[in-house]
Amino acid sequence: MARDAADLLLSSPLFDAEWYALRTGAEGDRAALVRHYLDTPLESRVSPHPLFDPEWFREQSPLDLRGKDPFLVYLRRRLFGTTTHPAFSTVHYRRTVPGAKEHPHGPIGHYVEVGAAEASGAGFVTRVV
Repeated sequence: MARDAADLLLSSPLFDAEWYALRTGAEGDRAALVRHYLDTPLESRVSPHPLFDPEWFREQSPLDLRGKDPFLVYLRRRLFGTTTHPAFSTVHYRRTVPGAKEHPHGPIGHYVEVGAAEASGAGFVTRVV
């Protein structure tokens, strides 16, 4: 497991350990779930956040992501202007929600840490189920 990838995931509020455990059946603390994620072959990885759809992001990204983990690319390159899920418009959220554009973890990070608590649904196109 690459140390920098693990540190990045551990420090990011976008690695939703509870979501990831529910989706994969993996068990353990946050560090164990990050290890599980990174030890899983790239083509079998499950998104660690409900507002990050790897295939959707791959299609929206201007980068060639073949052979790369879209979630890690999003975090490393800080591609916060690229839409990450068909039901959440990061572009609209950044435009309409104060502080979202400057948030250190991008619009999804802002939504997780601020917007959801304030019931700000400004970025949602439809409901995420």
